[in-house]
Amino acid sequence: MNQPFSVKLFLGYPLTPDLKHHLHLSHDWQQAKIEGVELVEVYHQGHDYLGQYVDHLLLTLIYLKVIESKIFDILERHKPGFNRNHAGCAIFPQLFIG
Repeated sequence: MNQPFSVKLFLGYPLTPDLKHHLHLSHDWQQAKIEGVELVEVYHQGHDYLGQYVDHLLLTLIYLKVIESKIFDILERHKPGFNRNHAGCAIFPQLFIG
């Protein structure tokens, strides 16, 4: 029987207008999106974020750090000079109904 709702944790960086503009202009980023880049865009509490959903079965601080580094590496590859400390990684739950 299907559950009426599920909760997922999302880990990502704010998708600022500057980052969004830079990625939009990046041919490599557009190609990565076509090929199924591992990042998803999520809207949460008035802000856009770019990151990944976290597997709750593997939820440890080390796992979160690995995922954060993976997200950072992808963003840094497509926007050289991306500053992880300035951007500030966020983690938050999302409730899915249905």
